[in-house]
Amino acid sequence: MLLAIAVAGACPLKWGCSSGGAQQAHSQHSVTVTFDYDFGQTPACTAKVTSGCVARFRVFDISNGRKRRRQLFEVPLPPNAKGLVKGISGASPKLDFEPGKHLLEVKALNPDGAESGPPFATTWITIP
Repeated sequence: MLLAIAVAGACPLKWGCSSGGAQQAHSQHSVTVTFDYDFGQTPACTAKVTSGCVARFRVFDISNGRKRRRQLFEVPLPPNAKGLVKGISGASPKLDFEPGKHLLEVKALNPDGAESGPPFATTWITIP
């Protein structure tokens, strides 16, 4: 169960950032997400646990809706993931973003790539 998400490399809307000028065309940005996950709900995959487990996390831009989402990058499991793990972090390579608001979502994936269901961890960011 994803519990929280924080983002670096862009401006979360609650912080009230401003680009200080007119909007620009698409530009390259790296986004870092940090989130918490409770492996007590769904355990991490291991050599012994290979089904019904979390293999990795995937970050999406769902600004245009979940049906038209854009996969941004994946986050590997932290070492020795058991129970509530805080501060799981991953960074994207430089990606092309339009300036403005973007809604990001983090989902857990099983070994076959099936995604976790609700509740979803989401946060709004602003790309200058």
